[in-house]
Amino acid sequence: MKKQLLFTTLVLTTMISFAQTQKGNFMIGGDFSFSSDGGGSITTTNSSKTQTVDQKARINWNFSPTVAMFMKDNVALGGQLLIGSTNQDQAKSTDGKTIENVASLDFGLSAFYRKYKPVSDRFFIYWQGGLGIASSSWVKRVPDATSQTALVDGNKVSSFGYGINLTPGFTYFVSPKWGIDFQFKNMISYMSKTTTDASNDTSKDPTVETKSSTINLSAGLTPSLGLYYYFSYPIKK
Repeated sequence: MKKQLLFTTLVLTTMISFAQTQKGNFMIGGDFSFSSDGGGSITTTNSSKTQTVDQKARINWNFSPTVAMFMKDNVALGGQLLIGSTNQDQAKSTDGKTIENVASLDFGLSAFYRKYKPVSDRFFIYWQGGLGIASSSWVKRVPDATSQTALVDGNKVSSFGYGINLTPGFTYFVSPKWGIDFQFKNMISYMSKTTTDASNDTSKDPTVETKSSTINLSAGLTPSLGLYYYFSYPIKK
């Protein structure tokens, strides 16, 4: 009888110690996503010569500091910042030997609702819905008119938009206070944005503004990895 009582107590203690998604708790941390494509070299041959050009890999990254509060058991409301860089283009000089990636600086802010479903005392799956705004800016690189091998700054481009998204993920608690988070960002998303292309020479090329709306179904799927600290307030020692 004592052994059975001890076993039951241990099981309940373990479940309670890892139950960090109950009402009134907080989580703070962030997630990071990274992707790279391209690179290597490309060889082209024509009637006069064979030319090999090194290609630069395109690198995209995003970091999202996050804070949320559990409004009820397994339901969290929170806010998230977005800081990142996205490859917008790859510019080449007139002779094709000089190649540069053109990347934007990205900033954003979003609010989200996250619903957890416990699979075990340590492992939880969830769906997250978010609504946010985002902006990006970059400078185009174009071939230099006076040099076959050089690139120079071109038009300044900026964009601002808003969107909604649905994201699945899971959390694994490595300790009572720390959880490792994995999610597929933007499994389903809608984005509406305005892009402004401002020429350096307004007398020849005036500023052009375009509006666009896109719906993605898994097309923008981006895996991300995060680390979060879970706590109650006042903090219990």
